[in-house]
Amino acid sequence: MGAMRARGGEPGPASKADRPEPILQEALLGLLRGHAPPANASPDVLDACLDRYECGGYLHHAWSGAGRPASLPEAWREALARAHRRTLLDNLAALAQFRDLGPRLAEAGVPFLLLKGAAYLGDLYDDPGARRLTDIDLLVRRSDAGRLARRLSRDGFRG
Repeated sequence: MGAMRARGGEPGPASKADRPEPILQEALLGLLRGHAPPANASPDVLDACLDRYECGGYLHHAWSGAGRPASLPEAWREALARAHRRTLLDNLAALAQFRDLGPRLAEAGVPFLLLKGAAYLGDLYDDPGARRLTDIDLLVRRSDAGRLARRLSRDGFRG
């Protein structure tokens, strides 16, 4: 059986230059542990850091769910809200694309299993903006993979 990606792709390895400063890494760890970070970072730097670690949606959800967003410095509060919004919109777009894909799989007579993030997004997370989906993973029989790949490529999907 082989896995196919309906959209997106894995980000490439980050270079050392792409890594946030250690103080931002420590601030993220603090946020995960429930500690408010210092207020000394620009919005662009915070956005890049949250994007790199794909945790802004989760942190926004966690701090909002605990009723504590007001205890965050404004720059962090706004960066987490932006990350959550982006994650939510991207996830909804990916799921809408999967909704487009389902009938194509049925028409082609290809059984499949939905894997990983998209498979448990609704079961494990009560907020679809809390976990970032980078793609939709499907498991199909090896014997169906080539035919399905050609069909999806013809229909504009990439993988």
